[in-house]
Amino acid sequence: MLNPGPVDVTGITSSVEGEPGAHHLIVCPTGCMTRGKMHPCELYDQKLSELRTLTGALYRRVRENQERPEALAVLHSMINSSTNFLAGARNVTAQAPEGGMFTPVELDTLDRVIKETKVCWFLCENRDLELTLM
Repeated sequence: MLNPGPVDVTGITSSVEGEPGAHHLIVCPTGCMTRGKMHPCELYDQKLSELRTLTGALYRRVRENQERPEALAVLHSMINSSTNFLAGARNVTAQAPEGGMFTPVELDTLDRVIKETKVCWFLCENRDLELTLM
């Protein structure tokens, strides 16, 4: 279902993407208007269905854009927790006489994944830098 409230789509969509939806908004009321009253009609239902289909992807992107700061905060928290766990695991493994709970390969793999995730997180936070780095 469409969100009835105003949606700021600046930076999320282009004017080209908005054209088909705008066309349906203009065509529909003129086709369903009779003597100054709006009447349910097949054309209205058809145009509304087409409008929902055309704007569905736009609303999904808007919702994703609104939820992104929270998702990045959760990712940042998980990276910090994983980094702390890795430091503790390295200490326990180094102090244990029989080699500890984790092998060096496991610790190095976790370290590599954390570093790769930090790079991805940094690029998500700083999208404008992504073009210059790649």
